[in-house]
Amino acid sequence: MDSLTGQRQPLAPWVAGALPADDIATPTNVSIDELRRLFADPAGQFLRHRLGMRLPDPAGEDSDLEPLLAPTRGLEQYGLQQHMFDAALAGDTERLYERLRARALLPSGPLGRRQLDERVAQLRPYAEAFRQWRGEAPAQSRRLQVQIGQT
Repeated sequence: MDSLTGQRQPLAPWVAGALPADDIATPTNVSIDELRRLFADPAGQFLRHRLGMRLPDPAGEDSDLEPLLAPTRGLEQYGLQQHMFDAALAGDTERLYERLRARALLPSGPLGRRQLDERVAQLRPYAEAFRQWRGEAPAQSRRLQVQIGQT
C-alpha cells in the first residue's frame, strides 16, 4: 500500500522470470527422513534444494507440536544429549525412550526409537570412558571460598 495515496500497489515478483531447468535428476528413492522434512517444512525444503538457500532456525521456538525429528542443534540437542549421556553413564537406558518422549524430545514410533538407539550408540563409548576416568567414586561438590581484592 502506498502510504501517501492509500492505493494498493502490486508487489514486485519474488523471482524474476522462470526458474532455470532443474539439472538434478529426479530421485527414484526417497528416505523417510527426507519425506518427513518435506512435510514438516515444504517451503524451507524448496528454498534449500531448489534455490540453494538456507534460512536460520527460529531460536527458542516454543510449541505444542509433536517433534518429527530429534533436535540436531542448539540447546534442545544439548539437553537431549545430556539426558542420554546421564542415562548411559548410570547404565539406565531401558526406559529412556519413554522419558524422552514424555518431554517431547524424540518423535514417536520406530523413527524415534531408531534415532535414540543411534545416538545412544554414539554416546556410550564416551560415557564408558568418562566412567573409567572418574572411577567408582560418585561426583562430589566442594565448597570453595576465595577473597578477592584483599591482601
